Amino acid sequence: MALLRDSRVRRVGLRRLAICTVVVLVATFGLVSHAEGVDEIAGSETSPGRSPLFRSLDSGRHWTRLSTGLDERAVGNLAIDRNSPGTVYASSNDLGVVRMVRSTDMGETWKVLAPTFTFANIFDIEIVSTSPPTLVVATFGVARSTDGGASWTVGNAFMGQVDDVAIDPSDPSIVFAVSFDGIIYRSIDGGRTFVENYTFPGPALQSVAVSPVSSDVVYVAGSMGTFVSRNGGRTWNPTGIDTRAGDVACVVPDVATQDSVVFGCYFGGIYRSDDAGARSTQVFAVHPVGHAAASVYDVVQNAGKPREYFASCYGVGVVRSRDRGQTWTVFRRGLGNREIISVAVDPNIPGLVYAGGITFD
Repeated sequence: MALLRDSRVRRVGLRRLAICTVVVLVATFGLVSHAEGVDEIAGSETSPGRSPLFRSLDSGRHWTRLSTGLDERAVGNLAIDRNSPGTVYASSNDLGVVRMVRSTDMGETWKVLAPTFTFANIFDIEIVSTSPPTLVVATFGVARSTDGGASWTVGNAFMGQVDDVAIDPSDPSIVFAVSFDGIIYRSIDGGRTFVENYTFPGPALQSVAVSPVSSDVVYVAGSMGTFVSRNGGRTWNPTGIDTRAGDVACVVPDVATQDSVVFGCYFGGIYRSDDAGARSTQVFAVHPVGHAAASVYDVVQNAGKPREYFASCYGVGVVRSRDRGQTWTVFRRGLGNREIISVAVDPNIPGLVYAGGITFD
């Protein structure tokens, strides 16, 4: 997000890619509920190649494959530098080879960034600041770069597998991280060092988010449920979202309204709440055979146009809302049969959206 949620990509990151390289799920889709429409849900692919990274210049209605400098089978995370229009980072996995790439021309060309170590996996990318260009990566521990990804320092290995990181939009020196072991960590030096903040009595924390409106409001989510803190992470209370249909994969606090929040769920669709999750309503669900709803891996809000949201739904495509998440439209035109698992929107360039996914070629 640079410092807003618009650049985040979820971030179950390449952990979900590792699963998908082994298992290919083929489903027949039925009812589309709480959606305003479906735009060519079958989809047709208009640009050849193998890369599963796509770009739309018309807010998701049409998609073109981005392939110059890319030859990957999976793109799991995206991060947009909102202070440098046209700059986007992506993580990829090609048969177990994990890389990070960057484009500075709206995805036309890509450069492979040369880390000083080999990423075992990348679960999330966050941009801490633009000057100097500082990034943090959720991996096994947290990696940090102060030169736009050219070199990296890997630290905090005691944290184990870190599934997500979040920057405080009001103070980028504050960084939260959540681990697969159910522990929340907090940094006060921009991600250089972390200390344990809170431990939940259950594993697999998958998402953390700080409200752009109030730094006191922080959300975490995982297999044990979704929790909110109203004092900057000192204490936590469960939200009222019903996750029986699937774990919450991502949490997106509204950029303008403190207690408005959107949740994306595995096999649970998309939920929306106006009271910090105390009560929530399912606002989107496409129902694959045998499941309550499609898996939503990523949801982002357009900070430049706050009523607009995008989400990636495995087996469905990209969905868009233009009424703060009340109703959604499905788009697949140009995506073909690629499974879309990540999405990012550039708040500085109207209509520019990226989508990453998996190819089984």
